[in-house]
Amino acid sequence: MKSLFTLVIAAVLAPAAEASLPNPPDTLWAVTYDAGSVEKAYKARATGDGGFIICGSTRSPGPGDIDAYVVKTGPSGDVVWSGHYGGRYVEEVFDIAETPDGGYAAVGFTSTATAGYYDVYLLRLDETGDTLWTRTYGGKDYDYGYALAVTPDGGFIIAGRTSSFGKGARAAYFIRTDAAGDTLWTRAHGGWGKDEAYAVVALPGGGYMAAGYTTSRGAGAGDVWLMKLDAAGDTVWTRTYGGELDERAEDIARTADKGFILAGRSNSFNPPYHDMYVVRVDARGDTLWTRTYGGPAADHAYSVSPTLDGGFIAAGYTKSASGGTDAYVVRCDSAGDTLWTKAVGGEGSDCARSVEQTTGGAYVLSGYTFSMGSGDGDAFLAALAPSGGCPRIREIADVPSDATGLVEITWIPSFYDDPALENAVRCYKIWRRVKQPVISLGAAPAGGGGAADRPASRHRLPDDGALWEIVGCVPATSDSIYACIAATDCGPARPRRCEGCFFVSAHMGAPGRCFRSPTACGSSIDDPAESPPPGVGDSGRTDGGLCIDGPRAAGRGARIAFEMPEEGRATIEIFSVTGRKVAGFVTGPLEAGTHSIDITDLGPAAARLAPGAYLLRVRGGSATETGKLIVLR
Repeated sequence: MKSLFTLVIAAVLAPAAEASLPNPPDTLWAVTYDAGSVEKAYKARATGDGGFIICGSTRSPGPGDIDAYVVKTGPSGDVVWSGHYGGRYVEEVFDIAETPDGGYAAVGFTSTATAGYYDVYLLRLDETGDTLWTRTYGGKDYDYGYALAVTPDGGFIIAGRTSSFGKGARAAYFIRTDAAGDTLWTRAHGGWGKDEAYAVVALPGGGYMAAGYTTSRGAGAGDVWLMKLDAAGDTVWTRTYGGELDERAEDIARTADKGFILAGRSNSFNPPYHDMYVVRVDARGDTLWTRTYGGPAADHAYSVSPTLDGGFIAAGYTKSASGGTDAYVVRCDSAGDTLWTKAVGGEGSDCARSVEQTTGGAYVLSGYTFSMGSGDGDAFLAALAPSGGCPRIREIADVPSDATGLVEITWIPSFYDDPALENAVRCYKIWRRVKQPVISLGAAPAGGGGAADRPASRHRLPDDGALWEIVGCVPATSDSIYACIAATDCGPARPRRCEGCFFVSAHMGAPGRCFRSPTACGSSIDDPAESPPPGVGDSGRTDGGLCIDGPRAAGRGARIAFEMPEEGRATIEIFSVTGRKVAGFVTGPLEAGTHSIDITDLGPAAARLAPGAYLLRVRGGSATETGKLIVLR
């Protein structure tokens, strides 16, 4: 599908005039999406391929007045595909999930061909964004779908609100479907007031937990409402949380202790304004703690997510930072105490609608902005640097040189939730991978024969042989971006193409204390006027070459990238430094070109590798390449 979006990459989201606490992370990257008019992103979720799927709405030319829109991105927010969906009038989608077959399901509402005014709208897409089917649900009045989750059988649970069913003006509305979108059951829960469900999660043992808003019960004018439902959608128990005035929950997530974290807003503690409101409960719904976040003006949370260290991150908007409306992120520990906050935005209105931490530690948020991009209302996706002290390599770019291969390495500094650690960083050291073959093929036999007939010479690494060497050191300062010029590891066999693989480590005042960045592979061309050879890209992969995404543990996500010079099978083998084969794998027929395989796919032996250095050998067609793998635990 053709993309209509304009990308603006890098510092699209600037910090607002003030942030409440010191030490917020820098923006790693940000992208805005503009199809010509007003675009909004309501939810972004990480996908299995390392990218993201975004859902929302667009007023740009499409089938209707307002269309549902979905964008699939790569790992840095670049558009893979995008699409407008809907009928003649209005469609919006508020939540999206990846399905077991690699496609996507999004939920929202539609005013096209409905049973009433608005109906719940379920949109099912394949992995390329083409529509597989759509379904609508509802009655003669207004019905909305706000959230969905994929159930263990591949079906869906939808949460929202209905004015067509139930007792009061609005009821919390739940729809359970099979994988084809056909209705298995519906439920309307609530009293004689206004009751809505904004978020839902499917529980591993069956049943569901939903969060929202109720005026039918509770202590105040409106309260956060938590509902536990059984597998048939019937109420097991409900809880309310809040003060004398108005509270609501916009999102819910499971915690590591099998409890739940809820986020939304509260009017009871900063009247007449509302604060960002977060409630943590145990598995029975009993309160563990509540917190409000924000300043003297209005603050609101739309999303909350657990973090890798057991804490939480919430996102929404604030009017307390600069006087306008800014996207707002709050990072707290497991007890709800604030670690840092960050407000981003400009002169226009900006809002974050979802946030989650990726497996790599970065925080990814999405929403909409009237300050950046085109300025007329764009969806955005942004990544904040991870906490925990790891510098992040941004780019490795070629530097013109007559004699040797030079590259400029730029990186984001390390960030810490403890300012004392932040101030303890003294320098950043730049390391380069050293090419030290362990096993090489001998000369071809006189009578001919292939590589398999050649005797292999085995060379044990010397005890002091370095796999990585320091090529630079940069003092730590208050700057947000660092850079260093380093030489690549050039060899006489490739005088006009020099390659290098680098990582950066942050070193503390304490001896031996350091933190390493994820490694990035970089390539350099000696003659900048010459076009890069086929296969050289941002990942540093080269034609006929091998780039190991390390040094790292050989776990899920560590990949071997290689080029097939011609169609055929590839043999991938791992050897110890003494030449003993410890794992091997033969792929099916592969087309010529770049391929990538997860190390754990080589078999259980590869997944259980002990810490140390290993040789990787890839043979495909007439080409054989070797490289190093370092396993860290």
